[in-house]
Amino acid sequence: MTTLIQEGELANLASDCEGIAGAVSSKGKVGDSSGAASTAMPGGTSGAALESACTAIDATVDSLATALENTAVAATATQADFNQTDADRSGDMDYTASAINNVGYQGYAG
Repeated sequence: MTTLIQEGELANLASDCEGIAGAVSSKGKVGDSSGAASTAMPGGTSGAALESACTAIDATVDSLATALENTAVAATATQADFNQTDADRSGDMDYTASAINNVGYQGYAG
């Protein structure tokens, strides 16, 4: 199965990923507000469990933001590679069209 990427989709993907990564990262850490729970019930274990859960959530959010940033970089690099390949092949096609026209074939309007 072939997937066709339409013009502008890679740039939109990169922009969207960067925006979402920034929004996720800017919300702060869940663990920053968990400290009060550990002092609310002295001697209890729920405060430590909450801190552990918050640490895991923060790590997952950080991983998500990193993955989104990496996707943005990859989409931008893919677009740049495509643009370079397209430019390289355009010159090849211009050369081929010129060669065809030089031998007298007028069916190609290049």
